[in-house]
Amino acid sequence: MNEVVKYHNNMNLVNFNNFNEVELNIFFAVLQQMRDKNLSEIELSFEKIKELTGYKSTSKERFINDLKRTYRKLLTSTMPIEDKDKKIYIEFVLFTRFKIDKDKQTVTIKTNEEFEYILNAITNNFTRFELSEFISLSKTNSKTLYRMLKQFRSTGFWTIDYKEFLELMKMSNWDSSNINKEFKRIVADVAPFFKNLKIEKIKKGNKRTGAIQKINFIFEKENNIYLEHIKFSKIEDLEIFLLAHYDAGKIIARDDDDTVYYFNEKRELKSQKKDGTTTTHFGSIDNKESAYYKAIKKISKLKLENPNTLF
Repeated sequence: MNEVVKYHNNMNLVNFNNFNEVELNIFFAVLQQMRDKNLSEIELSFEKIKELTGYKSTSKERFINDLKRTYRKLLTSTMPIEDKDKKIYIEFVLFTRFKIDKDKQTVTIKTNEEFEYILNAITNNFTRFELSEFISLSKTNSKTLYRMLKQFRSTGFWTIDYKEFLELMKMSNWDSSNINKEFKRIVADVAPFFKNLKIEKIKKGNKRTGAIQKINFIFEKENNIYLEHIKFSKIEDLEIFLLAHYDAGKIIARDDDDTVYYFNEKRELKSQKKDGTTTTHFGSIDNKESAYYKAIKKISKLKLENPNTLF
């Protein structure tokens, strides 16, 4: 599974503290399916959600109950937005309706129209991560820290007030011994996904006995994707990769004649020759005779230009 979750950073303002691991998996799997589709409503099968989340239980009723709990919580989850001058504050619910059809084994989800910018036409200020990595983390706090660090993967640095961190991790009322134990656990959980992850605890006064004021998370920033490590077994997988990592106008690849390939604002695949002649490659990836499929296939044999950062 190589599905990518991508959303505006404002999503990280939503408080998910009352969600358990299964509910978070379901929510972000649904988010991944809605991404860049400009849909106000989407229907997903039980089978698809289970596949995306690695859902283990075979009990149909248990799965339906997990869906109900997830959506019940989402119906009360709000997105807080405030302007830079803090003169305007807006808060709205993310989703407005959920429908579970037991006979068809489907879920229909309707979003608040004000929420669409979170998922559609995102070019900057976004968080991006691999769904499979997120699903692999078994604890809620680990998933939360993973998401927050992914927001800063192009800088390799995240600093947060210590009290705010404890609130984010639902540890405000814990004793210091349990806080330290949980902190070590969640850092160990996410460390494999962040190269050379280091932690700095900024204390007030004495470095040994002073109260912790802030926590700095430092790791190797990911400014590019190492293409030599990426292999595509199908042309369709390459297309998914290109759509995810190349914004409008960014050159994907160039051939020996110096013809370059790129997507325009409408996500149409174009090529431009050295003399400026431009061609639009119409068609579908499902049609092997289409100009689009043939162009993607040609790109698969070329050296790709540097893609966007994963941030």
